[in-house]
Amino acid sequence: MRSASRNALGLALGSALRVGLGGGATSAPAFTFVMRTTGASETVTLPMTGSVNTVIDWGDGSPPETVTTDSITHVYATADDYTIAITGSCDVFAFDNAGDKLKLIELLAWGTDFTFSDLDFFGCSNLVTASDLGASGATPTYLSNAFRSCTGLTSLDLTGFDTSSCTDMNSMFAGCSSLTSLDLTSFDTSSCASMNSMFLVCSSLTSLDLTSFDTSSCTDMNSMFVFCSSLTSDPGIVGFNVESLTTAASMCFIANSMLSTAEYNAILVAWEAQAVQNNVNVHFGDATYSGAGATARAALIADGWTVSDGGEA
Repeated sequence: MRSASRNALGLALGSALRVGLGGGATSAPAFTFVMRTTGASETVTLPMTGSVNTVIDWGDGSPPETVTTDSITHVYATADDYTIAITGSCDVFAFDNAGDKLKLIELLAWGTDFTFSDLDFFGCSNLVTASDLGASGATPTYLSNAFRSCTGLTSLDLTGFDTSSCTDMNSMFAGCSSLTSLDLTSFDTSSCASMNSMFLVCSSLTSLDLTSFDTSSCTDMNSMFVFCSSLTSDPGIVGFNVESLTTAASMCFIANSMLSTAEYNAILVAWEAQAVQNNVNVHFGDATYSGAGATARAALIADGWTVSDGGEA
């Protein structure tokens, strides 16, 4: 019974959405996702706030609705999974660990004809799949808590996201404890000032490539990799531009085994060679240093840095 409404919408709107609900999605005009109701006459509230100018297809056969008000609601007659499609714009689409966060179960398409400045699925722990989502028409400025505490999420496609204007990625993936890999190679982080707790408690993450990250604007990497206990090699820290960095306290705390001695030495040498800020606090977990790494570490400490690690190898 769960697939009835969803399949019906796929047949009715397939050409309009240009997204196959069974997989293989390409870029679609509408922001498309699935909400689950569990009772008769159940209300779903969409967390859109600020300036709202959207058209919503609720996925139950009712006519598309033009919406220009905050936190719009819709009543579903029967319990089912409903595919909702939105075009237009809103300032903020954010569950913020409240409201109908537990009803969201799947993302199907970001939507080239849907824009927002702030996106937040914080607390959507029943969201499991977000694959093959195509391109997004949005250029968000704020992605703090975007997928925070999405503990059930096992796949996430962000390859179609334009992050060039985003200034805040604080806790963006914090608590995504079921993700084992995350492709961020297309991310433009040149405007991002905060990566505080970005991967906090991504405890199952074994594959992460941050070698393309531009961190030249980043001032805060505090707790960035805390409890990333399944990472066993440097995800790209050695290439970070840290000339704007003012704090990285607890950066790799309890991310033990993430950095080998050779990798940690290379990071220390690369960071010390930059025109860094004075008096920065940084934590490299249990990583140990030697040789040139020890020399670079001492030079950073001479600049007022507090460097915590596993000591000399």
